[in-house]
Amino acid sequence: YMKRVPVPEPVSQAYLDRLHPAIKRWRERREVDALTPEQNRRGLAAYYGLVTEVDGSVGRMVEAVRNSPQGDNTIFIYCSDHGDMACELGMWWKSNFYEGSVGVPLIVSGPGLRANSVNQALVSLVDVGPTMLDMVGAAPLPDVAGRSFSACLSGNGELPDWTDELFAEYTGLRGDQPSFMIRSGQWKLSYYYEFDSCQLFNMDEDPEELHDRAADA
Repeated sequence: YMKRVPVPEPVSQAYLDRLHPAIKRWRERREVDALTPEQNRRGLAAYYGLVTEVDGSVGRMVEAVRNSPQGDNTIFIYCSDHGDMACELGMWWKSNFYEGSVGVPLIVSGPGLRANSVNQALVSLVDVGPTMLDMVGAAPLPDVAGRSFSACLSGNGELPDWTDELFAEYTGLRGDQPSFMIRSGQWKLSYYYEFDSCQLFNMDEDPEELHDRAADA
């Protein structure tokens, strides 16, 4: 991938100057702003190579299941526990609430499900378990926070009475103090205990999360 990945443009000093202090500290602790453009390019090339390797491995598993006696009676769910910033905003790894980190892949396919469709409902990993039980007709687990989104995987894809809210928390690594996130509709608010303050983004108008609205009355 080295010949296919362009050298990433560094983030501007103007962007860095207006960052929330918790994110400035996050960047300092991980020294991401000391990385050269060529180091970032090499990291991206390696990341894309890993994605290709995972994609091929998943493909082999899917092919094996579909060629088995249970091929017509199996639902596949592909997800992960976090994303990776992959040089977005000049950042790497996880441990923050930007979409590259906190957003996860969620692909569901199988017999009787809607094909080639994308649903924009806000769902969380805590919803995956209740959804799996619902899809196989099992009794729901007691005292769980998750909800079943199986209705959006078939029929017209609508989720009646679905509340578009998500919660996330991060207890801290590398000297970070706890932080918390709530997403409600197009709004995402991240609170940082270390500074007793927050970031606020309008995800519809600002999907790249470049314009913090926390100080906008």
